[in-house]
Amino acid sequence: MLASRCSRLAFRSRRPTTLPVRVTSFSTSSCLKDVPFSPDNSSLPPLKETIEVNRMSALLTRIRDTTDPEYRSLNPMRSPKLWTETLATLRQAANHPPSTQQTSLETVFNYDSPPPKRMHESYCQVDLPFRSNPLLLEKYTNAQGGIRTGKLMEHLDSIAGSVAYKHVLPPGQTIDDISNAGFYVVTAAADRLDMLKPLSSKNVTDLRISGQVSYVGKSSMEVTVKMECLEANGNEETIMLGRFTMVCRDAKTHQARNVPPLLLVTPDEKAMHAMGEAHKIRKQAQKLSSLTRTSPSSTEAELLHDVYLQYGEGSPLTSSNAPDGIERVWMKDSKLESVTMMYPQDRNIHSKIFGGYLMRLAYE
Repeated sequence: MLASRCSRLAFRSRRPTTLPVRVTSFSTSSCLKDVPFSPDNSSLPPLKETIEVNRMSALLTRIRDTTDPEYRSLNPMRSPKLWTETLATLRQAANHPPSTQQTSLETVFNYDSPPPKRMHESYCQVDLPFRSNPLLLEKYTNAQGGIRTGKLMEHLDSIAGSVAYKHVLPPGQTIDDISNAGFYVVTAAADRLDMLKPLSSKNVTDLRISGQVSYVGKSSMEVTVKMECLEANGNEETIMLGRFTMVCRDAKTHQARNVPPLLLVTPDEKAMHAMGEAHKIRKQAQKLSSLTRTSPSSTEAELLHDVYLQYGEGSPLTSSNAPDGIERVWMKDSKLESVTMMYPQDRNIHSKIFGGYLMRLAYE
């Protein structure tokens, strides 16, 4: 926490645009160990972080196995309508004031106190058969012959949105016509992505991307997503684990809207929910100790002063001929800016720019 606060004060003057991606060592043999989990600290040491990732992966697998394969389908996060149809609808809506009557879903579903749902009911997955489908692989291949991680991140955001809508929507309902739902779901944050194994041209195989709700507040949801390698011999290996915070809003007032609480039945569901609650506690603690709320302590100020003396203006370590032979570049000199036109093909179901598309652009 000390180092991260000082780093923000010394080098960051604006909100970072990159995701908090961490490369973590991973061992499937330790997934099923019953290691105690503690939410006391606002940050965790590397060993406990690895243990937490291992436990989450194992819990997600066991909860997934309780779902009905027929109901693992996705809700599309991109608009299924033609842009010409959407444009005509928008123009018609501009000429006619919106109705004050309740929408079709609101008349049959009480969003003030929605009924609880099981955790596995929100499960979604998508399979990417790269090994058996060369044409699909061609669309995801990078210059080195590996998989474009940015495109996979785009899928992760899409999965998170699909999971959130699946949890909020009444049973049997889809988002074919989101204008009648009376609410919308947005990605509030991509909290964390743990890359457990690199993707290279040497290990291209079939992938499965899945996700489910792991914790629910009043109007917010933590969605945990997972990416797995599907080997030819049937083995599955987790290569990425991520957490997204999704928030439900009222379509008319744009205020927070209640989401169904979770009905926790099995020990695995209770354990997963406890981990999500611990994540929320840690985020709240980090928010309270951020530099926008508290000034640097004397220890932090002393550390910043030492950093300035070592790397500040005029330091031999920052010159082009540093004595240790290492060429250093200031963060501000690595800043890039670009302007990208938004086209209808990249819109989401709300006819806004798709967040996963921006995530891919930022990463790549």
